[in-house]
Amino acid sequence: MKTVDSKGLNCPRPLIMLKEALLELEPGDQLQIITDNETSLKNLISYLKDQGADPEVTTSGEVHTITTSRPDTPIGESDPASYCTTEVVNSDYVVCLKGTLMGEGDADLGKVLMETAAFDEMVHFFIDELNISMLYTPGFFYSVHWYSGARPIFNLQPYSSEYTKAWKEAYSMFIDHITQKGWRKNFVLYLSDEPRIPLAFNAIARVADMAKEVAPDVPIYVSSWDYVEEIAGHITAWGIGAQGQFPAAQIEERRMEGDRFIYTTDGQQCMDTPFPATERLTPWFCFKYGADAFEFWGSTWWTFNPWSYGWHAFIKEGGGEEVKNPVRYPNGDGYVAYPGDEIGVPGPVPSIRLIAIREGVDDFEIFNALKPYAEQGDPDAMEILDMVRSLVIEPNQGGMLSTSFMPDPAAICNARVMAGEILDRLLNE
Repeated sequence: MKTVDSKGLNCPRPLIMLKEALLELEPGDQLQIITDNETSLKNLISYLKDQGADPEVTTSGEVHTITTSRPDTPIGESDPASYCTTEVVNSDYVVCLKGTLMGEGDADLGKVLMETAAFDEMVHFFIDELNISMLYTPGFFYSVHWYSGARPIFNLQPYSSEYTKAWKEAYSMFIDHITQKGWRKNFVLYLSDEPRIPLAFNAIARVADMAKEVAPDVPIYVSSWDYVEEIAGHITAWGIGAQGQFPAAQIEERRMEGDRFIYTTDGQQCMDTPFPATERLTPWFCFKYGADAFEFWGSTWWTFNPWSYGWHAFIKEGGGEEVKNPVRYPNGDGYVAYPGDEIGVPGPVPSIRLIAIREGVDDFEIFNALKPYAEQGDPDAMEILDMVRSLVIEPNQGGMLSTSFMPDPAAICNARVMAGEILDRLLNE
């Protein structure tokens, strides 16, 4: 059993230590956290219950021990510090202040501060070593959940003047930092994932407008899957499904307004297919419809050890705070790599599906290299790219029903070979 000793510490440190410990555990693993602070005890219990845990408390004198286990549900991305509350004490005293600040000490207290060392190291690795060109902003700026409005930050209620000031100050600080590092063009503000109700749509519009005031050139992204009228004109980058939810005509209409597109694949990548069609063909959808990128929502979401189990654990999710339905995601969904330490390999081990992703990206590069020749009227380039586009079938049923959009895997492979041969000939003429 893992034990976290937070005696002598005040909020938010015990909450942060608790979240870090939960993230290190597997579902079902036991955890104890010890505190001698009554307020921290209440905050820790509140956070654990929101994560789906069932904490039990024993008390000896002034020391409280919370015993729980990591729930099957993924640990939420919310900032644990947002659970940090303080007791309100009523008394007959009147306190007089002689200045605008209380007490003496560090002048930075009360200001929005940002520690970037670990972030800079990670981004340097991604951009400069792995040559990844697009990254999402940190989770702090993920502002709207499926069935809710904007989430509070620093215990400030959304849309209050204090909230607006703090959010914009934090975002400005982040934008200034990535600008100084030369990374501004590499980042997309990830504002919300799969919003589903008008409350969430309204929140997205309001926070997106705040972001535009700070950095109008940085894409503001929401993975909406389909077209949502309430957020059009507020966000500038759409995460859309490849099953036809966002009609091609509306893609072109929003592109004329300057919007960008990223294909999203939540629930679509899985093992139970005759061929990794989603993985291989999503870059083809990008080519046909002019999307900037595509995303797989997870690469290492292992609810069980994937070497031992070919399926996921049940997790609880649903429509709002009161609905938590146990569901099991498709086999393989959320991960395309395996933990290498299980077989003595440093780093992740690629799956067949990850290899198919790489092949799809290579396809895209070949098609994109042929595009200038087709635009200049080369008949072979025009013919093969027309064939490629004809193999992209939309609408389709997606997911495990991959034959609805890849009825003939051999046609995909043949088109790739033909395109490569034509490109090779054109480059050597």
